[in-house]
Parts: sequence; C-alpha cells; structure tokens
Amino acid sequence: NVWVRQEFCRTCELWRPLRSKHLKESGWCVEGFDHYCQLLGNVIGRGNYLAFIVLVHFLVLFTLEALVVLWACVLPDRQRANLDGYWLETLVFSPDLCCVAFLRVADALLALVPHRSEFDDERVRQEPLGRRGPTKRRSAWNLRQPKPL
Repeated sequence: NVWVRQEFCRTCELWRPLRSKHLKESGWCVEGFDHYCQLLGNVIGRGNYLAFIVLVHFLVLFTLEALVVLWACVLPDRQRANLDGYWLETLVFSPDLCCVAFLRVADALLALVPHRSEFDDERVRQEPLGRRGPTKRRSAWNLRQPKPL
C-alpha cells in the first residue's frame, strides 16, 4: 500500500498521471516525461522512448563501424600516409569518419552548454481552477504523447 500524491494540471485542467509533466512550450501534458533531448530538439516520453533508445543504439553501432573502417582501411596504409599525405585524403573523403568527427564536435559543444532540464525552469503559477486552458475540455484528450522522432 503506497500512497502517491497526484498533481492537477491547471492549464490542461486534468489530473496528471505519474511521471507526467506539463510543457509550456507545447501547451500540453506529456505522459511518461523522461527528458528533453537537446540534440534532437524533442521531448522524450512514453510515446517515443523506444525509438529514442533504438536511435542511441544505432549511433553506437555506427561509431563502432566507423572505427572498424578506420582500423581496416586507414591504419594499414600508415607507412604510405607518412610519405605522401594519403591519410588526409582518406579522412576527408570518408563519409563515415566525417560523420563521426561531426558527432564528436557536436558532443563537445553540447558539453559546454550548462545541463538544464525542464524542471529547472518550472515556476509555480497561481491561477484559478476556473480558467480554461488551451483546450476547452476536461478530459484525457489533453494528455498527449510526444511527437515521434
């Protein structure tokens, strides 16, 4: 027997399920809110969490594949690369390695941004319960899934 305090969303005018959060940018409550992904620019919640996990796994596989290409194609020619600069051509014209380099630079830039979540900017608003939100009905229709990736 566990007692859980359920919160009321004053904008959507409904009782929010557990782990749900109202996002002021979108104007509705997101069911199963996990986090806001700055890289994708999208909310990760119950509706698209599986797609997000699959995306992360494919990014890891893509990085491993790029490392295999680097090991198999570039490193055997390292003696030739030292002589005539062949390594620069290989790195510049290899799409796999260019994508990995771009992802590493983007990751480094995101590391410089202060890590903030939606909860950091949340402010308590004192609004009367009678005020209508962006939707005119008090129902579960106000509770939406995040858009797919």
